[in-house]
Amino acid sequence: MIVERDVTVTASDGVALATDVYRPDGDGPWPAVLLRTGYSKDGEFCLPQVALAESGRYAVVIQDVRGLGRSGGLHDLAVCDGPDGRDTVAWIVAQPWSDGRVVMAGASYLGLTQFAAAADRPDGLAAIIPTISGGPFDGFGYHSPGVVQLDMMLAWVVGCVLESQAERRGLDIRVPAVAAAAEATRHATAASDAVLRAVRTGEVANLGTAIAELTAATAARNAAFEAMWAVPLHELTAEIVRIVPWVGEWLAHPDPADGFWADRDHTRRLAGVDVPALHVGGWNDVFIRGTLRQYTALAARRGAAVQRLVVHPYGHTGPGRVGQVPLDLAKHPDPWMFGGSVVSPEPGLGTGFVDEVLAGGPPAGPPISLYVMGTGEWRAEHEWPLARTTWRRLHLHSTGRAATDPDDGTLTEATPGDERPDRFRYDPRDPVPTRGGTTMGFGRQPGWFDQTDVEDRPDVLTYTTAPLVEDLEVTGACRVELTVSTSAVDTDFTARLVDVGAQALGICDGVTRLRFRPEAPGPVEPGSVQRVTIELSPTAYVFARGHRIRLQISSSNFPLIDPNPNTGRSALLDGEVVVAEQTVFHDGARPSALLLPVIPAAG
Repeated sequence: MIVERDVTVTASDGVALATDVYRPDGDGPWPAVLLRTGYSKDGEFCLPQVALAESGRYAVVIQDVRGLGRSGGLHDLAVCDGPDGRDTVAWIVAQPWSDGRVVMAGASYLGLTQFAAAADRPDGLAAIIPTISGGPFDGFGYHSPGVVQLDMMLAWVVGCVLESQAERRGLDIRVPAVAAAAEATRHATAASDAVLRAVRTGEVANLGTAIAELTAATAARNAAFEAMWAVPLHELTAEIVRIVPWVGEWLAHPDPADGFWADRDHTRRLAGVDVPALHVGGWNDVFIRGTLRQYTALAARRGAAVQRLVVHPYGHTGPGRVGQVPLDLAKHPDPWMFGGSVVSPEPGLGTGFVDEVLAGGPPAGPPISLYVMGTGEWRAEHEWPLARTTWRRLHLHSTGRAATDPDDGTLTEATPGDERPDRFRYDPRDPVPTRGGTTMGFGRQPGWFDQTDVEDRPDVLTYTTAPLVEDLEVTGACRVELTVSTSAVDTDFTARLVDVGAQALGICDGVTRLRFRPEAPGPVEPGSVQRVTIELSPTAYVFARGHRIRLQISSSNFPLIDPNPNTGRSALLDGEVVVAEQTVFHDGARPSALLLPVIPAAG
């Protein structure tokens, strides 16, 4: 194998992009695998893909994105990833060892770089394999319109971008808690690299020590981020924006319809993406909404290039546990995937897909493989959302004590009558703590966690069904339709679906910020009655017979999302807060309901 390090690929505006090339011995030509990374081409994140060059079948090109690693320029997330990706594909196609075909691959940020490049439609791009990835409003910056995903917009930036940008700009990190979180993440990344290196090279003698060091480093990183969240958010944000200016620009444009996003949000340009793609996501991943949105958009077009979707049950950091629940699914070796393996229903997922695409034929079999949680089984499907979905509407009921009596709030199909509303006070200075869900994993881990301590709070309403008489599968994006009022000019309403068995495990959640509702944008008149729709993260989950389904309603979920200060401004830019008096109605004239996408049992 021939290795060329720090080759310069010059972008169209003259910026030097640092690039490593791995190619088989000989003259070729070969198809190329391109990984454009924000996590340093010199680290272990992308190196499992070098095996594709060692196989003698592909050239592998690994490049630091602009402004990170060894590449020149300043980092401006998503702005240059399209043009730089297009320029790099063109450079590869022009090389004498290239057969003119390029496949882009990679996870997380590397998935964004794939879509950004594909939207620019470069000649020679033959396929993409975006894994656990999405766009700015799928978790990279925002959880939903106007609602910041803090563990990405702030924590990911602190952990993965801040130190390098401070060094490039000649700045010091002035807030001790921020500096500590950045340093702790650097140590955890180095420890992770040591584990990945031992696995990749087969040096397993030191693997136990490396894993122990990674465990300790990860715990230290998580503790550092918990300490960072104690810093007032507007002070924390000001320090980050001082060093990474694009964060401030993103925060200044919280509306996805804003023209600011035209060249930053690739999901607005998916109509320009017409390449075969293998989409891999996780039900508890921060980007699951984006994974499904991207697949659906690309697969829906008549005559579209072949698309395949695989969704496993894990979060962003991969297999092992789904929150508090151990779930050990088989990992198959796969050099196309992060870490050199993938959780999937079949071995050779990436290799088979690329081989068939490059051979000019569609992959065999159904296009979708979903892991249905609670069954232990993978299931093949042909479309998303599932065509056989039947929607079940469960109405909220109570005597007005759903915040204080766990047995008062109920969910039934019965139409509500004359019922007292439920009320709670939402104080942004004391937000409901995040327990699992689609977090990134900086401090708070993703997945299913017991909600008992959350449900004991007076600012969390709970509504619960009777025990189920048979298993119930819910696959899709659950919706909550609320009739509410608030004493504030703007506020949030959050919802979480819970499986009540031996524990009360949170399954999926969502949030709506009133002033960013597409159907009714802008401030509200305090005390006025409002209709609110909350879409929860999509899932595929079977509630077992004898279990109960519970719905939590509140107004915060910290630090997954930024607490709404109830002022019409952002808590990240302004320290002023107002306590809001919240009312949830559920009577005949003002109903509220949970809508479940139910999949009928086979047979």
